[in-house]
Amino acid sequence: GGVAPGRFGGFSERAQAHRAMLERADSWLWETKVRFHEQAVFCGLWTLVLLVGIHTLQTLRSILEPLIWAFFLMMGLLPLCDLIECVLIRVLAAMPSCCYVGCGSKDELRAEADVLERQYSGLTGADRKKSRQVMSAPTAQEAQAHEEEDGESEASSAAISGEEKGSCGCIRMIAVSLTIVIFLGFALLIVGMVYKSASHMQSVWPHYEEGAQRIMSRFTALREKVPADVADKVAEKTLGTMEEILSFLVGTIFEHIASMLFEILMTLLYMIFWLCQPVFVGERVTALFKQYILLKTFASSMYGFSIYLLLLGLGVDLAIVFGFVAFLFNFVPEVGTIAAMILPLPVILFDGRLERPLLNLALALCGQFVLKFIFANIIEVKLVERQNDFRMHPVTILFFVAAFGCIWGATGMLVSVPVVAAAKAASEVMPPLYRDAFLVFLEGDKEAPARFRRRTGGA
Repeated sequence: GGVAPGRFGGFSERAQAHRAMLERADSWLWETKVRFHEQAVFCGLWTLVLLVGIHTLQTLRSILEPLIWAFFLMMGLLPLCDLIECVLIRVLAAMPSCCYVGCGSKDELRAEADVLERQYSGLTGADRKKSRQVMSAPTAQEAQAHEEEDGESEASSAAISGEEKGSCGCIRMIAVSLTIVIFLGFALLIVGMVYKSASHMQSVWPHYEEGAQRIMSRFTALREKVPADVADKVAEKTLGTMEEILSFLVGTIFEHIASMLFEILMTLLYMIFWLCQPVFVGERVTALFKQYILLKTFASSMYGFSIYLLLLGLGVDLAIVFGFVAFLFNFVPEVGTIAAMILPLPVILFDGRLERPLLNLALALCGQFVLKFIFANIIEVKLVERQNDFRMHPVTILFFVAAFGCIWGATGMLVSVPVVAAAKAASEVMPPLYRDAFLVFLEGDKEAPARFRRRTGGA
């Protein structure tokens, strides 16, 4: 008896299909293993780089801290310095030619003033081109005029950058000197304000002693209910802790006063030389830091002034000092604002002139929380966080504030947001596989990669 050949033919086809399926499964498994090993090696290498980098930054903290403070201050003062230099150059160009011998021709001075005006206003040639792309398409004549304008601005920038065609360096030195004088005058004004507030506190100190006695009398009934030995131990422990904290603060200040003065001197020197001849650190990084500092300064100024008006309306001493502290601490996201809220509470609580100190304390605390909510969730969102590079989830911001604070203390907290924003801006060069995960981590939104691709027009 013969066997039908179709039977073996069907079996052969099924075997071939099964073999092809196994090959596809093996190929998929191999690709998965390769991709896993690539990602594991990538994560391992960057974890090693991160750990070594953190250790290096902690080791070089005393060297890098003055440089970072100088960079932060320089980015805030550079637009003012450019504005002063622009005004000086325009005034010089309007004078007779004998007054600016050796500083170039009148056209060169005007071209330099135009470049400086674009610098302090934050409007570079690239920014103008980008803004035109967002607007409607121009006509052929307008496009040619824009190209000629950009070419002239770039040519003027290149012309003033060379030493052989540069203007007189004394103009920049005068502008830097005036900027430093304004900065030091503002610092002296703050010192005088603090000194005047301290003198006022010294004159009204008996009222705070009266307030302390009043608080102690209110706790008399509670103290009578507690055993005498327990109350004495609590009081002794509290006084001992306060004495230790005070001695630690005084000892730390006197112990590190020499290093503090050295760091302040180095910061001023770094800032002066940086203003005289700014170091190129990349247009994107420079623009990010300038934008963040200016917008954050504006928002913090309004917040500090609002805190001052609130505490002044409640009759709190040192209202102007607490307003300035709120302005400074607002540069540290979330943590600094909460710390600034707590500082006025002891002054309110121990003021003997207040008939209802607890009510004033509650009003001050609630008012500060309301102001924080308004500025942090409405005003700063409109000013700062509407910029794509500064859009980050609050939990991510707190994480980086804590991480940078662990490395560099207050300096790290101050620069945490702009540094992470610069890293986010640099993510354009990362492969999409890693960039998308990085953006989702920063913004806490799975739609972040899609927004990034729409904004950049990339893949």
